[in-house]
Amino acid sequence: MQQVIDEFESLLICHKDVYKTHIENKTEFEVLKRTSSVIFIKSNNLKNIIDNFKNSNFIIKKYLDKFNLVIHTNENSNNQIVYDKFFEFIAPIYEKLIDIKRNENNINNLLSLLLKTINYNKQMKIIDFGCGSGLSHSLSMNINVKLIGLDRCPLMRKISKEKGMDVWGYADLIKQPFNSINAYISSYVFHLFQESNSLKLLWKKLMYNGTIIANFHKNQGIDIFISTLKNLGGEIAIIDNFENKYNHGKYLIFKKE
Repeated sequence: MQQVIDEFESLLICHKDVYKTHIENKTEFEVLKRTSSVIFIKSNNLKNIIDNFKNSNFIIKKYLDKFNLVIHTNENSNNQIVYDKFFEFIAPIYEKLIDIKRNENNINNLLSLLLKTINYNKQMKIIDFGCGSGLSHSLSMNINVKLIGLDRCPLMRKISKEKGMDVWGYADLIKQPFNSINAYISSYVFHLFQESNSLKLLWKKLMYNGTIIANFHKNQGIDIFISTLKNLGGEIAIIDNFENKYNHGKYLIFKKE
């Protein structure tokens, strides 16, 4: 398994249209996986492929220090499809790819901030946005907090549900009344964010005096997050860093006034 995981360092994921225009006829590679919308490319000389995107409207987003996602700088492009297919691809081995202790430490930090921010009771709706494989479930149970996991990926939701977590897809969130969610926590998600529509949806469903609590790995994505929510009328309650052996990036609490 470790050898298979290490091979992912030479993997690039892009939309099929990007594949046709920037890769197909230019570089030696192997198509590892092909879906209706996204292509997974393996190459022993990935640098040559990445060079094809210099001076273009694309950036290469590194994820888990192994995977290379080709993302358009225009947030209204096909980026979300690339993210969705990528997480579907890694879901079965997700916990083998991540540092579980690091992620659990970060989730505990977010839960600590949550309890400092709200006067929790069990009737509240607290969402773990981008819950992944449901690592937050047992940690929240340890402190008697009930979380609802929210994830776009059906396979991730299945894994979380098998751990005993209540899980939602985006359709479930859309059905919720406006101003009905008490708080969101989000661990290692928003540094990948390139589009604002999902964030706007979270905000519409968040009740007044509700909060969004998140970390920003390597402080990436924090500017888009802040500008989007400020434009919606939100206010920063806290920007903080925890002192510990892990570098999770900045923590931000945004409050809906």
